[in-house]
Amino acid sequence: MVAGTVDRAEAGYRVTLTVHEVSRGSPVSETVHEGPDFLALIDDMSATLAEALRIPDRPEVENLPVRERLTENDAAWEAFGRASEQLFLPTLDLDTAIDQFDVATTLDPTFALAQYELALLLLAANEPEEAIAPISMAVDNAYRLPERAGFMVKSDYYFITQQADRAWAVIEMWVDLYPEDTAALDYYSLVQTLRGDWEGLLETLGTLYRLSPGEHSLLMDMADVHRRLGQYELALSALGRYVEQFPDDVTGHLAMARIDRRRGEHDRAREHLGRAMIIAPTLPDLALDLAALDLDVGRFEEARRGYEQALDLADTPEQRADALEGLKAYYRFRGQTGEAIRTANLWLDEASLFLAPVEIAQDRFSDIDLYIEAGRDGHATLLLDSLQAQLPPALADFQVPRWRIRIALGDGDGEAALLAYDAAIDAMEANDFGVQRPLLTADRGRIDELEGDYDSAVEYFREAMALDPGRNLHRETGSALRRAGRLDLAESELREALRRTPADPHAHMEMALVAEARGDTEGAREHVRSALAAWEPADESFEPAREARAKLAGLGGAI
Repeated sequence: MVAGTVDRAEAGYRVTLTVHEVSRGSPVSETVHEGPDFLALIDDMSATLAEALRIPDRPEVENLPVRERLTENDAAWEAFGRASEQLFLPTLDLDTAIDQFDVATTLDPTFALAQYELALLLLAANEPEEAIAPISMAVDNAYRLPERAGFMVKSDYYFITQQADRAWAVIEMWVDLYPEDTAALDYYSLVQTLRGDWEGLLETLGTLYRLSPGEHSLLMDMADVHRRLGQYELALSALGRYVEQFPDDVTGHLAMARIDRRRGEHDRAREHLGRAMIIAPTLPDLALDLAALDLDVGRFEEARRGYEQALDLADTPEQRADALEGLKAYYRFRGQTGEAIRTANLWLDEASLFLAPVEIAQDRFSDIDLYIEAGRDGHATLLLDSLQAQLPPALADFQVPRWRIRIALGDGDGEAALLAYDAAIDAMEANDFGVQRPLLTADRGRIDELEGDYDSAVEYFREAMALDPGRNLHRETGSALRRAGRLDLAESELREALRRTPADPHAHMEMALVAEARGDTEGAREHVRSALAAWEPADESFEPAREARAKLAGLGGAI
């Protein structure tokens, strides 16, 4: 482990560098480096590190001075520093960072690292065409980068130029040539995530943990993969090991609470959150998780106060955005779509302070469903058209048809939904986005249900849950089974939906319809009343709540 300080000195800079042997907890060396040229000091420190790490000196290998690795143009180096500084500020100033990287690369076109960073930021700013020139220059001057970093630059070149198959091939070659290179494995883990290769990802994370046994955050990543595979006890075990290493870190407790909440273990989830509350009582994330738990079980006033408390506790734009996202979910659950839309606009104001345009666009797709729920189909279509213009082609090719499915379903147009589904499947396969397969499988189930093929819909919903055990489609499955007249199976699925989210008003309405079909009028009334308890503050125009009130009246019950 390396630690040290950088100070101003008469000669320019003074760097104190201490190298520690972690297993013994003792320092190996402490050296002081002084001089006017900071990059030259890095070369001095590199020699010290090489000696401490026992890297042999090989006369046949020339070690490039860091100035030659980066740039020999001091003004370009200073512009690079100004650009990099923007990326570490609390609020993101993407335009300034791009401008300064542009200055650096104009002063020295062979400055490969600056060209690479410029390309990535242009991509984040949704300027993929403009990113091609700098990423090409980075590839042409990759000799100035560390050897293995060249694989990263080349793979990103292929991504930016929409040659995904070649990008994957470069990354796989990198891992094959250097199977214990942690940077290669980190990059490969991203590929496996996009592909939805959870078993392979688990193996990669295990290798990383073997190579870096002190990197206990990998336990959190392994737990997430176990959760995706439906291996909840293994996930909780990995998180338990993390908590043992970091008992004062709330992250492990939060992750355990989220797993238990998703699988309907609400009391256990609350216990985990209680332990986290002892450690960090004023953390906004804790207030959010408690509010979400209260919402699931029908403690509506407590949930609302919890979301508002999280907003009050938030200190940063990111924390405020998270709190607003939670508050939006609360309003949607209760049928207050007008308030949900207002909150979504407030979220956009906060997110614009720290997220790149491409990230914001991807997060906003879920608002299409919100507009459909609000009966504003025209707004949903306008939003989709707007988001399409804010995404690079590879993402737009998948996301746009995927969300056209949702709009078509809202319009009751099964033919248009199926055409969009086929386009989304083609884009998924062309880009190797296997992680999206469960989502599209569920969408196909919704299309078949709309078209009246209920048995096929049930099979698709079950297939989606088999591909992603954490995906809760029990309500959708129960609805399709009810429509198919298979009431016993429908009730079983809906009971599981309500076990996981006891206050879900849509699941209660489906259960009411099952009870009504069986002639259980009192049971039907009870479930409709449970739905209306959730929708008590719903907007007058919110159709599900209007239908629930009409259903209760038809069943002879008082609201």
